[in-house]
Amino acid sequence: MSRLMTTLLAGVAALAAAGCVSDEGAAAPPAKAPEAKKEPAKPKIPANPWDGTGMTVWEDDKGGQWVFLDSDKAAVADFFSGKAPAKKETRPKLAPGGKDLNSNSAAALDAFALWKPGFAVRSAKEKDKTYVWIFKEGAKELAEFDKAGPLAKHTTKSIPGGPMVKGPDADTLDAYMAKKYPEKK
Repeated sequence: MSRLMTTLLAGVAALAAAGCVSDEGAAAPPAKAPEAKKEPAKPKIPANPWDGTGMTVWEDDKGGQWVFLDSDKAAVADFFSGKAPAKKETRPKLAPGGKDLNSNSAAALDAFALWKPGFAVRSAKEKDKTYVWIFKEGAKELAEFDKAGPLAKHTTKSIPGGPMVKGPDADTLDAYMAKKYPEKK
């Protein structure tokens, strides 16, 4: 073989190895599979100890108490992901043990402050104001509210020393106001 032929064959072999030349009908090298995008890990959210009340209360890793409305699932997921809320509201010494109670919304803090055993508390923004709604636990009106929002037929009352609240009827709000916490022994 001539020296020119040897040089040409070596050049073609080098180009083929670099992927610049291919034989027709030859199998192409396997394509590299695209890397799958990793989804961010979803936080593990424990069972809500306040289930049925319309809110959830947890302690952060520094001992702070936080309350969120059940309807604010994004804030709960952020809390368990370690993200600080964009907005923080605090009520000094309102949490159990005299701790400060924190939330991402004043409505959640109002709901916590107004909750009583046997009743469910919800909140809803209506026009430019957020109202706290009071229902008897398990009431059909509560299920309607959870499904469709504020009730067309309702009653509004002022809590002495507190905000205006709404409920499905006067009997519910009267029973709520008459409910006393058990006395400490």
